[in-house]
Amino acid sequence: MCKNRNLVYAVMFFLAFGSVLVAEDSQKGMSGKSKLISGDKIMGKDVINNSDEKLGTVDELIISQSNDDIQYLVVSSEGMLHPVPWNAAQCGDKDPNAADSGQEKEKKIVINMSRDQFHQGPTVQSADIQQFSDPSLKQKVDSFYSSQMQGTMGRIKSEVKSEVRERMPSSMREQTGTSGTQTQANLLKYSDIKGMDIQNLNDEKIASISDVVIDSRRGNIAYTLVDFGGMLGGKTAAVPWTAISIQPDTKMARLDATEDKLQTAALSERGNISELNQRQFAQRVHEVFGAEPYWQIYGFEAPGESGSQQQQPQMQQREKRMEKELKKEGKEQYKQQRERIEQEGSF
Repeated sequence: MCKNRNLVYAVMFFLAFGSVLVAEDSQKGMSGKSKLISGDKIMGKDVINNSDEKLGTVDELIISQSNDDIQYLVVSSEGMLHPVPWNAAQCGDKDPNAADSGQEKEKKIVINMSRDQFHQGPTVQSADIQQFSDPSLKQKVDSFYSSQMQGTMGRIKSEVKSEVRERMPSSMREQTGTSGTQTQANLLKYSDIKGMDIQNLNDEKIASISDVVIDSRRGNIAYTLVDFGGMLGGKTAAVPWTAISIQPDTKMARLDATEDKLQTAALSERGNISELNQRQFAQRVHEVFGAEPYWQIYGFEAPGESGSQQQQPQMQQREKRMEKELKKEGKEQYKQQRERIEQEGSF
């Protein structure tokens, strides 16, 4: 029994610090120039693999309000709906060597697996938000795509984690199984928020949501595009995602704004988000709505900066704090789990 317990301690330590190392690698990959794409450009787009075989079509985007990102691409394929984590797909330029015309380049969505592998993944019957809020679905989806992306090491880690969970006391399994889950209120469908009315703090309608702008590197939502000014002479403004409050229960959004603010953040041309790659304009948009620039939050290179300007002292300090917090969190999880096992007794 002592050997079993020591084995579990060792595996728990590996899992805890393995997660930290993965998170650290993710943070290292966060730096670099952000690549913006509108949600409207993703909806209905074909998903292919590296052999240019079509896997399916993007049917829906599931947004996490808790993490301010795209939790799933919902890919329709042969009558089934496949929830795919954003980090399992690559969303980039169709022709990376093409000259920059000032317009948003056509994007392609690639999932690096064969059609047979893809069709073995978890599916849902409909794009109902309740299904995506199910903790067991998230666990299945994360496990499947993690093993496919990481190869043999990912499968070993997934299998070891499952074996350890089976050998844990039931109370501990319940606690570990519910960590990181989303509630229904925290998840949104892109199709539900598109066209949603926006009211100011005086309950007056001032605009409507026309699109969201996503940083394609990690799926973080950077902006909400909002239409204002009516059908005649109407314009589209870019609003930082963090400045707007989506209220799915009332099917409405709230924004502390006036028409003057929206005018200041208006795009020169509807649907043309290339202006958001200009540092001065993007900075002004965030200042108007009193929001922290998303590139500072996520550690991306600011719009218009060269690679040599990317690693600023403030960003380096932020990364060090995050690394320290992640390591501390891993140690705390290991300590808490060990104490629970000792309290439950031997296996």
